Amino acid sequence: MKKVRKRSLPSGMTLIEILIVVAIGAIIMIALLELYMTGQKYFFNQNARADTIEDSRLPMTWISRDVREAFKVRATAVTVNGTAYTTSINCLVLELPALDATGSIIWDPDTPDVNRDFVVYALNSGRLKRVIQAVGPGRTTGARVLADNVSTFQIRYFQSDGSAMPTDVAPNYANTNVVEISLVCSTKGIFRSGQSFNEGLTTQIKLRNKT
Repeated sequence: MKKVRKRSLPSGMTLIEILIVVAIGAIIMIALLELYMTGQKYFFNQNARADTIEDSRLPMTWISRDVREAFKVRATAVTVNGTAYTTSINCLVLELPALDATGSIIWDPDTPDVNRDFVVYALNSGRLKRVIQAVGPGRTTGARVLADNVSTFQIRYFQSDGSAMPTDVAPNYANTNVVEISLVCSTKGIFRSGQSFNEGLTTQIKLRNKT
């Protein structure tokens, strides 16, 4: 009589095989998570760096334009909305020609010192502000924040002969012919051991309309 062999049934996974599969899956998940976190960190830091660059360049554009249009640097204090601003190494006060509603200069040769607007650049708690005291309708009295996270805002003043304003005596800022602005903005990154992105710019601007 012929003996019939029993067909062997497939055996299940052993505990060791299951542990190996779980371990491999965990390694893959950790690698994918690390890749995702690296991408997010890079994206965040690039955005932070771009914001820092923008924060430093935008104020320089405004300052350069206003200095070129200014008659002179204000030597005495100007009060805007109850706050007094005085020209110093950290505060720039400019006298500009007043503008009418069409943007044209308001000029009266009999009273040349009357139709003046005052534009102030001042740093307050890391925020660089552009403050305006306007006479004509071409500009609006008020303040606008140009940049946050400003760590340095320093100004040097040069006379027409190229010499810097003296520091041992009270300077007469009205004699300023060239203004040098140094601006540094800082933005904290992520996973950078507390280090920040720093973007610094320095430029010299001549008062083209100096009286």
